[in-house]
Amino acid sequence: MADNPLAARERQVLTFTAMGKTAAQVAVVMFLSERTINFHISKVVAKLGAANKTEAVAIAIRAGWI
Repeated sequence: MADNPLAARERQVLTFTAMGKTAAQVAVVMFLSERTINFHISKVVAKLGAANKTEAVAIAIRAGWI
């Protein structure tokens, strides 16, 4: 397993995303705004060099980060 480039909060958001939750649903669970959740998702996508959040989830699962 390579070093995980994701912050704890980013991993948490990505884990909820992997479970099929929308940004709005994650925002409610994490007591954050939907805009903040979307910001975290965009940071994860950029850090992992993914095309979208679905690919970011796949990369993180394969690497064992979530």
